[in-house]
Amino acid sequence: MKVTLLCLVLSGILGVSLAYTSCTKQSDCAEDECCLDTLFFKRAYCERRYPAGSACPTASVYKPEEDMFYLACPCVPMYECLGKGVTGEDGKTYMKDTTCIMPLWVNE
Repeated sequence: MKVTLLCLVLSGILGVSLAYTSCTKQSDCAEDECCLDTLFFKRAYCERRYPAGSACPTASVYKPEEDMFYLACPCVPMYECLGKGVTGEDGKTYMKDTTCIMPLWVNE
C-alpha cells in the first residue's frame, strides 16, 4: 500500500514537471507564452499569456535586465490588462474587473 501511494505521488510530481517547458529568457517560449518565475518554483517556465477578452491579473511584473516576468504572465502582445478604477476606503485607487483589451492608443 505504501509503495503504491509513493508511486502515485512521484508520478504526479513528474507529470507536473513535464507539463512545463523550462526557460531563462522570453525567446525560449512561444509568442503566446511568457517566461515566468512565480518565486515558488526553483526554475522559471513558459506559461500561456492571457488571451484577448479574458480576465487577467494586474500583478505581472517584467524585469528587463533578466528578461523575465514575475508573479503572472501579461496579456498577449498588443493587449493590456485594464479595468475600472475604483477608490477604496483607504483612498487608494484599485483596478476592478480587469480584462485583456487593446488600448485606444495602439494602432493595428
